[in-house]
Amino acid sequence: DLPSRVTRSPSPSPSPTTRTSAPSSAPPTASDRPTARQLARAISGYYGLVPDDTDAGWARLTDSYRQSTTGGRKSYENFWDEVDRVRVSRVAGNPPDQAVATVTYYYEDGRVVDERTQYGLASDDGVLKINSSRVLSSSTR
Repeated sequence: DLPSRVTRSPSPSPSPTTRTSAPSSAPPTASDRPTARQLARAISGYYGLVPDDTDAGWARLTDSYRQSTTGGRKSYENFWDEVDRVRVSRVAGNPPDQAVATVTYYYEDGRVVDERTQYGLASDDGVLKINSSRVLSSSTR
């Protein structure tokens, strides 16, 4: 018997490595910032949820706004329990993170309150959420 020959293929040469840098902490570029339309839609979208779907509405508020402004979930629910319906109009986005809107609250007891409100918005995992609000004017009819 003839000894069998074992042939080895040459070891593969290491492939060149490409180094990628870690994500930078640079501020977002203009293309990353919300447009006026996106800011306005965030406000319109929020008021399209309440008072009927307060779970979804609650999810559109930042954690800090939930605590500092609404007073927590129970207070938030109590407020919306008194509102029959809400209408939002004259919504305008103001980049990089502001919007203004007229909100009309139609309460269960028959009151109608118009408020012109300025909002601050923040992106949370790509979703624009209400982070602050300030009533600019209010009238009851």
